[in-house]
Amino acid sequence: MDGWDNSAVVLYGNRNYMAETTEEFDRWMENFDSLASCYDDPEEWTVTWKELANDWLHPTNKEKYDEADFKRWEDMLKTCEDLDDEKNICEALEIMTGKEYSHVQICGSCQGDWQTMYYPVDDWSKESLEAFAMLYFNTGSEWDVWDEESGEDESCGYYVTSYNPREWLENELCGEGDELVMYEFTGYSQVGNWTEG
Repeated sequence: MDGWDNSAVVLYGNRNYMAETTEEFDRWMENFDSLASCYDDPEEWTVTWKELANDWLHPTNKEKYDEADFKRWEDMLKTCEDLDDEKNICEALEIMTGKEYSHVQICGSCQGDWQTMYYPVDDWSKESLEAFAMLYFNTGSEWDVWDEESGEDESCGYYVTSYNPREWLENELCGEGDELVMYEFTGYSQVGNWTEG
């Protein structure tokens, strides 16, 4: 999607939808249980849990973890019981990327249309999250726009990802002093034909 960095976004949770994950998320899901095993039973392993963390859950924002990072991993190793827990996923992504993460449930128009989205907080606004959800579930609105001043009978279509299409279209199309007139399509009307009998 234009203007958004989707490379750090994870869409996960609803088994009816295909998950969209990142390398960091995949490493978390694949390796955290083994890391916990190494932490709980170090005599069974030939390496330390810190070495495994740097190897299997390596950071993407620096060469190796520092002691503050290891403290955060250790806190998770002591308390994490569910890899799918939203708080744990956000914490793991934060430690690996160095970015603050949050999550939101995005929804479509049907009861089963939902997905949990994990995203870097600094990269996404409330408006961009809403627009992303509309694009993901195709719940935006479509508008045909004619320019009356051009005199041409051609329209241009817009797919609007906003709960306020008037404001969005005005921001995108109108200059100083321009007026936007909107007509909502409400259906067809039928006109009767009369013939002399």
